[in-house]
Amino acid sequence: MFVPTMTIPEAIAEAKADLVSVQRKLMHSIQTQEREHRKNRRGGDIVGKFTYVSPRDNNWLYVITTNKKQSFHNVLMWYRAKEGLCGLQLAHEGLHNLFMPHFFTQYRARIKSTITDPEENLRNFFFRNPAAMIMRTGKEHLGFPAAFGSVPDGYVLGTVHDDLNYVRCRTFVDHTRAFKNQKEDHEALELVRLLRERYPALLAQAAAEERAKKEGV
Repeated sequence: MFVPTMTIPEAIAEAKADLVSVQRKLMHSIQTQEREHRKNRRGGDIVGKFTYVSPRDNNWLYVITTNKKQSFHNVLMWYRAKEGLCGLQLAHEGLHNLFMPHFFTQYRARIKSTITDPEENLRNFFFRNPAAMIMRTGKEHLGFPAAFGSVPDGYVLGTVHDDLNYVRCRTFVDHTRAFKNQKEDHEALELVRLLRERYPALLAQAAAEERAKKEGV
């Protein structure tokens, strides 16, 4: 169970300790949704949005999208820290994403949402933006490597914390406030996200070819 006094490494460890039960619940939901999709394959994708409280009493959200070829999913654990509500997305490889309370406050303000409840606002963000594609910018912010990311509703700005293996997602910017180069980066990241979700084998092949090129140099 998460408690507000936990540090970020402790929060990550708590989420990892919960993964077995979360994955079990997730697989059951995927199987159910795939059965529903097989009943009407011409009906298009099915997108399921779920909440789950684990046996360790942690709060999870997950989104499952099922199409003709496969199901893919995104998961987030949210918790109440001393600063406010945070959302943590664990990564299978690479850096975890930690969404800070200020991020959710800015998200609500910049999409002009009428939602006043912080928990509902967090759920609204994740269910609309379950997958965040984030990259390093090559610059620094507050003494850390700066990060830029894309979600359907806009842009994620944050910092990379390599020592703890996570990206701190600090604030949200909507499409109307973005600079030209940010819009170009957003388009590129959204394309990568689409490839990852719809054509994972093709993306894996391209990544393997790129690694082979580097090793051959």
